[in-house]
Amino acid sequence: MDVFQLEPDTTELFDDMSIEDLTEFVNLHASPDFDRSGQDDSSIELFIYACFLVFTKTASIQALDQGILSAEIWVQETPNDHVQIGRRVNILDTLVARKLQAQTEQQHQTDTGLPMPESDQGTSIAQIIRRSG
Repeated sequence: MDVFQLEPDTTELFDDMSIEDLTEFVNLHASPDFDRSGQDDSSIELFIYACFLVFTKTASIQALDQGILSAEIWVQETPNDHVQIGRRVNILDTLVARKLQAQTEQQHQTDTGLPMPESDQGTSIAQIIRRSG
């Protein structure tokens, strides 16, 4: 995904991981026992990316929520004048938008018993917000 700035070798490695390995990575790093002291920005971004990948491969809102929570903390801990604040907010916004889109699709399927029409699957976040508002 374009909003992440990870090394291509790293994203390729994670993209090729099995769902089980990705989920294990996310669960290990989300554990309260995991030592986060000394984590650098690339480690935080990699965890958020892994959460996003689990979501895209499994539709797990829980994994996406873990990524959103980490992105929220990451943004909150970033000074407003930091050179990367805009990109980090963009990552958070992207994750939240994907969650809203997934919830809209799930609600549509619950209401109608049918999957979302393909023509609506690329709906923008503004359109999703207007529909849910």
